Amino acid sequence: MNHILIKDKLLKFIILIYSIIPITLVAGSFVFELNLLTIIITLIYHLHKEKRLVEEITNNEFFKIFILLWFYLLFNTIISADFSLSIIRNVFFIKFLFVIISFKFFLSNKFLLNKILFAWTIIISIISLDVIFEFIMGHNLVGFTSPMPNERVVSFFKDELIVGGYILGFFFPIIGFHLYKKKNIYYFFIRTFIYHCNFIIW
Repeated sequence: MNHILIKDKLLKFIILIYSIIPITLVAGSFVFELNLLTIIITLIYHLHKEKRLVEEITNNEFFKIFILLWFYLLFNTIISADFSLSIIRNVFFIKFLFVIISFKFFLSNKFLLNKILFAWTIIISIISLDVIFEFIMGHNLVGFTSPMPNERVVSFFKDELIVGGYILGFFFPIIGFHLYKKKNIYYFFIRTFIYHCNFIIW
């Protein structure tokens, strides 16, 4: 999938929808799911334009295994005692396949990957600064306070104590990006900065 040709307008749109993933996670599950749906639709649109790539994807072993797993889940749903408990979850399990393919498909483009990871670096750095601000001041930049003052921080998550796991989730892709770029001083700064933020959170 390294031979992806993407038109300029679509390229900018893809950079946008991937770059705002950290923001959509903060905004809530509805916004995050809406953005994932946009990513999936963008993938389908591009594959419709580049039909030659459909065969490449469908012939992939991972695709075949995932489809078998999906059919297995659907079969279990049909024979289960209470059909209604899992039907929606298992039917829409297929979305994870499209999300994984879209990440592998679009982010194999190094230009896209660099732009997106740079955007993630900025967003996570802002949230990390907010964590430090809240730790010192007792509230974050927009006035949110933790339900466990002096113990845990919430940052932009309002009343959810999940900012530590959130930052950690983006930590390795960001550090890997800067290490690959060999910007050693910048890499050291980012690594130290986010490490101390996680130390404060946990």
